[in-house]
Amino acid sequence: MIYSANMRNLAILLFLTLIITSCDVSNYILSPQLNDIKLTISTPRDTIYDFAIINVSIENNTIDDLYLLDKRFCDISRPKATKWNFEIFFQDTIRMITPMLINHGGRRKTKENYVLIKSGDKYNFYFSVDFGDLLPSSRYMASQSNNDFGEYSMKLSYHDCLRYYMKAFQGRIESNVITVVYKP
Repeated sequence: MIYSANMRNLAILLFLTLIITSCDVSNYILSPQLNDIKLTISTPRDTIYDFAIINVSIENNTIDDLYLLDKRFCDISRPKATKWNFEIFFQDTIRMITPMLINHGGRRKTKENYVLIKSGDKYNFYFSVDFGDLLPSSRYMASQSNNDFGEYSMKLSYHDCLRYYMKAFQGRIESNVITVVYKP
């Protein structure tokens, strides 16, 4: 009697393992390869005196069409569960934030807030960052101005875990890291 109960539990465990493994494999096969989606940022100048123009390029080298949130939902250095997140670090260690969002758009996201990037296409946009407004996250006060001159590194990432539109891309993409020098 004990032997049959253990066999039954073992059979159930084996069955559940097979189901979980098959789900993981099917999700992996159905989702596009992340290395086939290339997110690149650049800036026309390596030395910044006030504003930095950040050029963004997304290449869709998958066989699927991608739906990504519009650039209006891009934040600067504010870790979010969803959206674009643009991180800026001073001397590669101090996280910088800005008192203003780039162009956040509305709170409610619908299909119209997503951009379609067809297979083989490239999507480009740009935004600007005012380096005079940046402040270390440890001393966030909107009345101060940025006097931390020197080297800054920047990276853009995308993650939309809530996916208001069901056909939206569900992974996480990170860009290259660029470095600029901020001078007075």
